[in-house]
Amino acid sequence: MKQLLLSAAAAFLSTAALAQTSPLWMRYPAISPDGQTIAFSYKGDLWTVGTNGGQAHQLTTNPAYDAYPVWSPDGQRIAFASSREGSMDVYVVSKDGGTPKRLTTDSGDEYPMTWRDNSHVLLQASIMPTARSIIFADGTFPQVYEVSTDGGRMHLFSTIPMCDASMNKDGAVLYHDLKGYEDKFRKHHQSPICRDIWLFKDKHFTKLTTFKGEDRNPVWGDANSYYYLSEEDGTFNVYTDIREKLIASGVPESEIEFIHDADTEVKKKELFSRVRKGDVRVLLGSTPKMGAGTNVQRLLYASHDLDCPWRPADLEQRAGRIIRQGNTNPDVHIRRYVTKDTFDSYMWQLVEN
Repeated sequence: MKQLLLSAAAAFLSTAALAQTSPLWMRYPAISPDGQTIAFSYKGDLWTVGTNGGQAHQLTTNPAYDAYPVWSPDGQRIAFASSREGSMDVYVVSKDGGTPKRLTTDSGDEYPMTWRDNSHVLLQASIMPTARSIIFADGTFPQVYEVSTDGGRMHLFSTIPMCDASMNKDGAVLYHDLKGYEDKFRKHHQSPICRDIWLFKDKHFTKLTTFKGEDRNPVWGDANSYYYLSEEDGTFNVYTDIREKLIASGVPESEIEFIHDADTEVKKKELFSRVRKGDVRVLLGSTPKMGAGTNVQRLLYASHDLDCPWRPADLEQRAGRIIRQGNTNPDVHIRRYVTKDTFDSYMWQLVEN
């Protein structure tokens, strides 16, 4: 009976030195409007790389911290935040690099959010916006300001927070609200403080979601559609999704197991025995959890790498589960998957070379 071994190891868009063989912690990826280039922050500088991988290009070089890249609508410039003058200010730089231009000079911190057009940037800042405002400018509930790339002072755009704002070509803004102090990483809670998606258009606010849990991170698709993250149907789980797809294709649920469900040595021993006998045909797990001691190779036919690991040693670890003495199959298959227009191609090049 043919068996499958699926490996997944939390694919972070974090990697490191582009001059190194295994860079870690590449942060804040932003895809260009034409979908061909990814801007990101690495070790406090900005870099770009093609979505199909290749040599990364360094845009900024400075002892300060540069991060949070945001592409202009025409894809020619990138706004970003930098601490080169002390606090975080908004700068803009050509997509090809060069000398950045400072856009904000306030003593507090400002971060770019989106572009209104090719010459105006919307940014987040915590400043007392008006004499009538009841919002205390402590950074918890930041306002939205607009600044021109030609210079000049910031102008107030919104007195209320517009988190993860996304503006389309007609000037309509999608954002999720910020009602209180709840930890943004808390999962599955449902309360009045949970975030909702709003539309700001023609000076009017419209609430677009009513789910009692989390709705957040909206992004425009076209002028009439948008995408956002929601917990309304539960947290997306790649393990559960794969299992459901396998069951739909005809694999009995009893023949699919997750390695993390075997949370004791006794349970692991029992699970590994069932895999070796062929009672379990598909075993899913992360690289660490399917590491040393996972002796299930007897009937394994294929191993599927669903993401790129951080280190070359992790590839050897994954392959070692199936290319192993005691496997009775004369031929085995190792399949690796790459998602188009992501860091995947670049990460595989780094790890394999």
